Amino acid sequence: MLGFESDTPAGEAAANGVIQIPLKFDMPAADWAKIKRADLVFEDVGHIGESFEVRAFFNNKKANGETKRTAANGYAGRFVVFGHGNCFGAAGHCNATSSVSRGFPVSSATQLAHPARPHRRILTVTEALNRVLKRYRKGLHTLTLVVTSKSPRRADRRPAAELFKCRRISIQAYS
Repeated sequence: MLGFESDTPAGEAAANGVIQIPLKFDMPAADWAKIKRADLVFEDVGHIGESFEVRAFFNNKKANGETKRTAANGYAGRFVVFGHGNCFGAAGHCNATSSVSRGFPVSSATQLAHPARPHRRILTVTEALNRVLKRYRKGLHTLTLVVTSKSPRRADRRPAAELFKCRRISIQAYS
């Protein structure tokens, strides 16, 4: 497995719902030919709040909510996070570090993960990364994430980069 990791930049979420992450992922064509699969891995994606969509574009700093999802625009894929709304419980109710049990003596068998615990999302980008590495001499240099709220009514959907919270993003390639 080969990988690239980037801590997600704090405070760089623009009002237009776009997050720019500078990358350097360059691999010789001979090595790339051995790769069978490539994934963008998003660690600890938060889901408290509104539902949202994340669209990923490679080497397209101009991507925004209006950018068409085409190979020519560097489109790599998308995923949607089902938001669980804001917490209305008592203090600490939505604190993901607490544990939940079924009322039985606490053991590893009865211990459940907290429902507010952040998720791991995997976006398979094999074809998109292959196109980038063939098209650009300098390889992959930018990951642009376009984040949009997914309100039930289309009229209420908006750019919403502030909804996307993620501890780390990595590119993992497998041969």
